[in-house]
Amino acid sequence: MKLIISNISKIYKNCQYINDCIAKLTSDDLQRYNNISNTNRKLQFLTGRMLIYENYGYDFYIHQNGKLITKETYISLSHSDFYVILAFSDKMVGVDIENIAKKRNFKQLGKFLGFKNCKTNLDFYRQFTAYEADYKSTIKTNIHHKYFKIDNYLICISLENQNEPIEIFHTVPYEKKDKIYLRSCEFN
Repeated sequence: MKLIISNISKIYKNCQYINDCIAKLTSDDLQRYNNISNTNRKLQFLTGRMLIYENYGYDFYIHQNGKLITKETYISLSHSDFYVILAFSDKMVGVDIENIAKKRNFKQLGKFLGFKNCKTNLDFYRQFTAYEADYKSTIKTNIHHKYFKIDNYLICISLENQNEPIEIFHTVPYEKKDKIYLRSCEFN
């Protein structure tokens, strides 16, 4: 399984990069891009598509439930603020990233979502990222979770096999990908 983490903060004012990426969009993706009004969401979408194109070309489609599908690989995409992440595996996979410094009424929201033991922001975000990643994975039983932190962000990966190795790459769009190692977060 591979996880690519991209920080889009460095491309905000790089008009040449943005225009090059827009030119690579399919007509359907260009229409979706043009329908997004928020600048950050536009860059998240654009970066997500570039990550998919660079790894799979244009050989994917979007299922009616919104999940990205390729012929040979399961892929999952998530974004939060300046981070866009892409997970892919030959087995079902889901990924979510959330800013754990973001203030929410986590007790009320956790209760509404049926989460247990939401005493802290971290308790809430651990369960929330798992909830989101599980939904994206479509794994029905025996779901395993791996957690990573980067800055103030929590990443959860939902996997079928808890022993599946995870290769993590960090990239700034259009720069060489360098492998990095993130410290795994252990939760009881």
